[in-house]
Amino acid sequence: MFELTNISVILFVTTAINSFAAYISWKRKRTRSGFYFALGMVAVTFWTLAGGFDYAAVQIPVKVFFAKLEYAGYNMALLFFALFVLSYAGYENVLERTPVRFFLSVISISTILLAWTNDWHGWLWSGFRRTEFGENTVIFEPGPGYVWAAVTGYLMILIIVVPLWLESRKGSELSRRQARLLFTASFIPIVSNLFYMLQDQEFRGVDWTSVTFSISSLLFLSALYGSRLLDLVPIARDKLIASLSDGMVVLDLQDRIIDINQAAADMMKSSVQMLVGKKISEVAQFNQPLTELLSGREIRTEFITGGIHERHFDTLISPLYENQKTVIGRLIIFRDITERKKIEADRERIIEELERRNAESESLQETTTIVTSTLDIADVVQRILQQLRRLIAYDSASVWLYNGMSAFMVGGVGIPELSDEDKRFNLSESDPDYPLWTHNTAYVLIDDIQVNYPVFRNPPINYIRGWMAIPLKTRSRLTGYISLDSKQTGYFTDADAQIALNFANQVSIALENARLFSNLQDELYERQELINQLDYKNSELERFAHELHESQAKLMEQQRALAALNERQSLARDLHDSVSQSINGMVLFADTLAATIEKNDIERAQRVMDRLRESAKQSLRETRLMLYRLQDSGQAGSVDLIANIEYRLAMVESRSGVRPKFIHKGVEEYCPMSWMDNLFWIVIEALNNSLKHARARSVEVMIRCTPKRLELEVIDTGKGFEPCKVTVGGMGLKILRERADIIGGTLSIESKPLQGTTVRFVAEIEPGTKHEEDKYIDRG
Repeated sequence: MFELTNISVILFVTTAINSFAAYISWKRKRTRSGFYFALGMVAVTFWTLAGGFDYAAVQIPVKVFFAKLEYAGYNMALLFFALFVLSYAGYENVLERTPVRFFLSVISISTILLAWTNDWHGWLWSGFRRTEFGENTVIFEPGPGYVWAAVTGYLMILIIVVPLWLESRKGSELSRRQARLLFTASFIPIVSNLFYMLQDQEFRGVDWTSVTFSISSLLFLSALYGSRLLDLVPIARDKLIASLSDGMVVLDLQDRIIDINQAAADMMKSSVQMLVGKKISEVAQFNQPLTELLSGREIRTEFITGGIHERHFDTLISPLYENQKTVIGRLIIFRDITERKKIEADRERIIEELERRNAESESLQETTTIVTSTLDIADVVQRILQQLRRLIAYDSASVWLYNGMSAFMVGGVGIPELSDEDKRFNLSESDPDYPLWTHNTAYVLIDDIQVNYPVFRNPPINYIRGWMAIPLKTRSRLTGYISLDSKQTGYFTDADAQIALNFANQVSIALENARLFSNLQDELYERQELINQLDYKNSELERFAHELHESQAKLMEQQRALAALNERQSLARDLHDSVSQSINGMVLFADTLAATIEKNDIERAQRVMDRLRESAKQSLRETRLMLYRLQDSGQAGSVDLIANIEYRLAMVESRSGVRPKFIHKGVEEYCPMSWMDNLFWIVIEALNNSLKHARARSVEVMIRCTPKRLELEVIDTGKGFEPCKVTVGGMGLKILRERADIIGGTLSIESKPLQGTTVRFVAEIEPGTKHEEDKYIDRG
């Protein structure tokens, strides 16, 4: 049935090499693209294996069966390598689309189905014939479906080659070199397959595409993992970075996560495997946009996560350079400072807790007498064991404390030198102290511990024969045990255990007292740090108050200067109704702030300062508006409608924090010249009303003009109002209607509370209006 030939041997050797490469790529698949590449290597291995059996087979039916398997391996290899290249080139969002997945799946599966159903229809190959080439080679006579297989195959190859070519022209030099190598390697099987397909039918028989594809795959493997761009985590990183409590994220130039430690994954409430390959903006749920800060310079800032449990992070964003010149990525370090932020709010609670623990500590010191004469844990353990030795003559002793299901030694007397590993162990049934956990045993007494616990037969603790464990409990909770050791078998008795039990109560109190004192010391240190921060904030508030008074004086001078312009009656009324009132409010807020600071009421001072800041922003918006009106008030005659509106939006709205948008069409072609001035002032009055009253975040001006009709809209996203409650002359509505009446159009105002306001003007253009004289009214 099978006969080894030179070609089959070559393919079997290639399969062995591919198997090793597939194993390496599978073991190192840390990213999604690495996973696709590993699957592609598995498919190539399957392909060459089937090809080896094909050329070793003697009977035609057997060769046909393995040829079908080759089609499956070939098409699956193309599919997975296409997925790998698209993921590698940053097109993962494209792969998420259902039509793309369906298209790639149909291309691969359709050819496989053609091959496996060819016995029924004969579309892919219509017959076979032996060749003079030997080596068990057979020529498959192509059928009409062979064109589909060739076209879809080269389409998949095109999907592989094009993204690699694009990647070779962008990014860092390292990534470009890698992409160029991948791009070049992808042409090896293309050339081989073209040579096979262009051969004369009489000489066709041996297809080396699978072998050359394997060569390309090995070059892919070398390019990817040789530069470690799909395996960026060295051994040192696993030992150091992965153990850090600070979150660390490495981004490429497309802001995709290419490396992340477990701490950062925990902060994002996900896993490392799920996060690698995704864009940072998709997974970091901060209240502020992080990607706006991903520049070429180092930035330290603070981010706040939303949700029920708000968390604060101190964030350092640093660029990563190649050869100290080219930015190839960014490093982001997160430090959770939520607890530090909560200290101020919890200060009173901490003080009460400190007072309670101080009282508890004093009580413990009175009851523990000699053994509690020091609060240093190491010293406490040393004195405890020395005191116990006066009661029970042991050879060595140690104190062990539990931390979950593990125990660690905190001190000992007579214990030989132990490694750090020997000073800590995980609790299991094979440990002599296990009954303290499972059976709530009063104590553990063993005559010869080496009989049932072989670990005690090994140096340096092989001197221990008699052994006793006394539990340490705090508030009925098992916290550890005292281990007493003897070189003699059967040395300890139940009487010794009773003495040790009475003493263990004092030991537990002493250790708990030492722990509480250590915690109190830490909390006192944090409290002092908080006081220092409060002092600094107080000095900052005093400086701000001084600057605020200076700003107030300057604003008052501007008020007096503007009031002197008596001929600008409209501007004076606006100044009195808006800016002066805002400034007076700022004065009151500033006085209140100064008084609050003197009383050291920080929370109220913060609220007053927030209101003062909002009042100052509103005053700034209205001042910019009046400066614009003062600058423009002298204009007369026709105006350049488009240019003046753009100027107004740039000088007032943009600088006041409002996002403007201006859309115009057909104005210059069809709008009558006599309408320009009145249209301009309709827009200006609508913008003025929005800026002064609506507190909008954005405003849109739209003017559309056709030969017969003009439409004008001013839409803001402000707080809105109820039109029925506004007087006829209020909020500039009188001027708007007067301007609309001059043109002869219809003015409407639509608004609802909290839903913004739309001012809409519509006018029909009649023949001859373009040359009428312009009309003006006083702005009032």
